[in-house]
Amino acid sequence: MEPKTNSAFDYDNEKAALIKKTNTMENNLDFELDKVKEYLQEYGKNIAVIGGSLLATYLLVKLITSSSSNEPNIKKSNEKYSTPQSPVVHVIKQTSESAITKSIKSSIGLFLMSIAKQKLMEYLNKNLAKSE
Repeated sequence: MEPKTNSAFDYDNEKAALIKKTNTMENNLDFELDKVKEYLQEYGKNIAVIGGSLLATYLLVKLITSSSSNEPNIKKSNEKYSTPQSPVVHVIKQTSESAITKSIKSSIGLFLMSIAKQKLMEYLNKNLAKSE
């Protein structure tokens, strides 16, 4: 007896078509993955620059507006006249800043923040114009 051949369904042609479709999908997927990588690299750099700028501005403002120390300095001295059971403690309190000094520091901080914002906007607009 001869093996039955089903003329309505040819396995070799179907397999070749599926392999071709798989290769096409794989190529499309690789292309899309490359586009995503490129997109992430471009915008990742922008995010890094913006984050670095904001961090630098924050640290600069914090440096300008913070006082040298808010906690009192405590000195222990064990002089000849004190006994080991009762050491002498000197507490030196820092005076708080005046309102004028606080106002000037906050103005400088706001000024620096506005400059940083302006520079970031220029950078983003330049990169947006490049990408288009």
